[in-house]
Amino acid sequence: MPGESVEYVVVHPDTPVGPVVGLFLLARSLEDAEEIGAAVCGRALRTRAELSGFLLLGCEGRLVGPYFDRLLGWAPAGRVMPRPDHDSGNPFLDF
Repeated sequence: MPGESVEYVVVHPDTPVGPVVGLFLLARSLEDAEEIGAAVCGRALRTRAELSGFLLLGCEGRLVGPYFDRLLGWAPAGRVMPRPDHDSGNPFLDF
């Protein structure tokens, strides 16, 4: 959706608490990122048959700022993840 800059998606299917989806987003704030993440996951759960039976139990973000980009030697700050492969079959990439 417009304004939802999902850069990368990773799914961890076998964690102690159940499946976990990681979204890498570009957002103006951590609060915006959490709202976007919840919206993306909610749409995926509502519209993808292969996700029926799953529930969104929470959505929380971690801020990765320009400091960490510079710390890792990526200057100037910017995208540090590759664009997603939309042919991977990942049901979250369409959202």
